[in-house]
Amino acid sequence: MQTNKKQYLRRMISACLAGAMAVPVIASAQDTPEVEEVVVTGSFIRNSAFAQNNPVDTVTQSDILESGAPSMGNYIRDLTYTQNTNTVANVNAGGSGSQSSVGTTFNLRGLGENSTLTLMDGMRSVDAGINTLLPEIAIDRLEVVLDGGSALYGSDAVAGVVNLIPVKDFDGIRVRAYHQQDDPGSFEDNKLGVLFGRNFNNGVNWVVAADYARTTPLMTYERPRLLRADYGWATSGNPGVWKELDGATPNIGGTHGGSLVGDNLPDPDCGVYDERLDLGLAHNNQSGIPQPGGNCFFPYSQQWPLAEGKEEYNIFQHLTYDLSSGVQLNAQMSLAGRKSENHNTLSYQLNANNRGALVVPESHPANPFGVDVGPNLWRPFADWGTMPSYRDETTGARKQEYEDTIQRYKVGAAFDLTDTWTANTNYSW
Repeated sequence: MQTNKKQYLRRMISACLAGAMAVPVIASAQDTPEVEEVVVTGSFIRNSAFAQNNPVDTVTQSDILESGAPSMGNYIRDLTYTQNTNTVANVNAGGSGSQSSVGTTFNLRGLGENSTLTLMDGMRSVDAGINTLLPEIAIDRLEVVLDGGSALYGSDAVAGVVNLIPVKDFDGIRVRAYHQQDDPGSFEDNKLGVLFGRNFNNGVNWVVAADYARTTPLMTYERPRLLRADYGWATSGNPGVWKELDGATPNIGGTHGGSLVGDNLPDPDCGVYDERLDLGLAHNNQSGIPQPGGNCFFPYSQQWPLAEGKEEYNIFQHLTYDLSSGVQLNAQMSLAGRKSENHNTLSYQLNANNRGALVVPESHPANPFGVDVGPNLWRPFADWGTMPSYRDETTGARKQEYEDTIQRYKVGAAFDLTDTWTANTNYSW
């Protein structure tokens, strides 16, 4: 009798446990929504038994607006899986490379921009810059494959793949404006974007978008506190440092054949004409700064930018036509232009070729040293005297401008083969 009661009790406990474990499974099966469509991208796997999920992140227009980021570049900079995104200028180039802020690109896991494949609507482009592929207002979403895709796409997809999906169906008009400015008024960042679309009754859908952006340059001297703390010194300045020349013979168009010997001989004019020694001001060094050891330093930080100026525009069009119930034709066009500014030191230090050719004889009336001398640490010009034509009068720096124009055209068609299979064919230039 006792044995039967124990067996009965064990059966009751087992039944209760089995029922408790079955309830979540049944509830989970009932709560799971029905999947209407599954899209598989770029798979060579024929047997579904080997299929597995790849980590994919999707960034939409709503995500950007809700984050408060002024641009797509600023948004992706803060993602956990991107590093060293070229969004802001970094003039202190290091092991990770310099950043000019003129072309935002994806750099998944910091493996380098060339290891992340960026696609435009599923197709490759000659420029991976997000701001040259599409107007940001026309980006519907970004699909980011976070696993390496080199097996399907090649070595440029080692870190992953990013696919920019444009807005292809839109009816109405959307305008977005952005403006920021610092308190002193020395820096501005402006952007204007317009998106227009129309659905016609004859099966034609047309989407056109354009944006324009302008960023003004911000120089280091416009931040005096930072400029005073910045260590941007060059041992070669102007008028510079000389050394005695032994065995030199002036030779026009050739080398003098001598050698520099002895201690440094700083030019007597080093520091004489410095009327503004506040290193937090622009044009603050006219004739070098004397230093111990017979050197004449040149502070060049004032001629370097904290943010480069740039001007960008982007135009995009997408046209679709439903030819029949199972065939859709499409055409895309994008035109992007970028004009960027580059500022750097007005002149570079002396090189070995100059040292082997330049000589000031002892007999020269402007030679104060009493011996033949040649330049040892010297810049042909710094920020004083006769200036070269590429000198920017506003900043006192070497100013160079670069222009890039990118055109992209694509035509294609989509065919419904069955109720569940669709084929796409495209040609792009």
